[in-house]
Order: sequence, then C-alpha cells, then structure tokens
Amino acid sequence: MNLAQAMRKKNELLALVHKLEARVQQAMTYLEGHETYNQVDYEGMVLSLKDARSELFSLKVAIDTANHKDTGGVCVQHCIIRKGEIKAELEHTRGLRQVVDAVPYRWDEDAPEQKHRESAKELDIRIDRLEEELRKTDDLICALNGEIEVG
Repeated sequence: MNLAQAMRKKNELLALVHKLEARVQQAMTYLEGHETYNQVDYEGMVLSLKDARSELFSLKVAIDTANHKDTGGVCVQHCIIRKGEIKAELEHTRGLRQVVDAVPYRWDEDAPEQKHRESAKELDIRIDRLEEELRKTDDLICALNGEIEVG
C-alpha cells in the first residue's frame, strides 16, 4: 500500500480504536441482571481493542519510516517541514504587506513622513513567489504519498 492509502487506513484504525474504547468503557460496569454485554462479549471487545491498537502502532511506525524514506534526494518529512516554513514566511510577508497598506497617522503637519523599506509591489511579488512555492511543495507531498510504499 502506498503512503496515502496507509494514512487513510490509519484514520480508519483510529476511529475503530475510539469506538471500541467507548464500548469497553460502557460495558465495564453494569447492573447485575441487566448486562448490555456478557463477559465473553466484553473480553472479545477488549481483545479486539488490543489488536486494533497493535495494528495502529505498527502502521504508525511504517508511515513514519516511509515519511523519512529518501526518494531521489527528497523525503516527505523534509517537504512537510519546508511547507511549515513557507507558511510562516508567507504569513509574515502578508503582515508586512498590511503595514504598507495602512494609512499613515500624522499627528502633526510638521511630523516626518512615514516611509517603508519595501514597496507594496515588491511584497506582492514575494507573496506570489511564496504561494507558488507552497503549491509546488503540496504537489510534491501528494506525489510522494502516492509513490512511496509502506511496509
């Protein structure tokens, strides 16, 4: 299975674990003579929960290993980290752009004029470049998720 399929399987296992945990917790206590589940059913649920957790653990390890697999000088983990850095830089640059757009406050006619170290056009070009780099990184992550085999 490829990385994308493994991540879907991980989400399915997480849902199963949560469902079984809730059922085990519900079946843990009962009123004598009014059991929702008998002892055999309860023990079966506990065993199913243990098996699902074990499978989930193994799958998480396989996904983590696959995320660190080098595919021609690139691995998913590096792309994920780079994506976070691009987003942070993009957010900061957008903040700078808002500063340039802000109407300057002049408390006095004789006060010096407010200047910006970068123009709106320069910031827009940087924002466009970062957005494109973010799109390319997302595309690369998706491509790697489809190519890398897990297990």
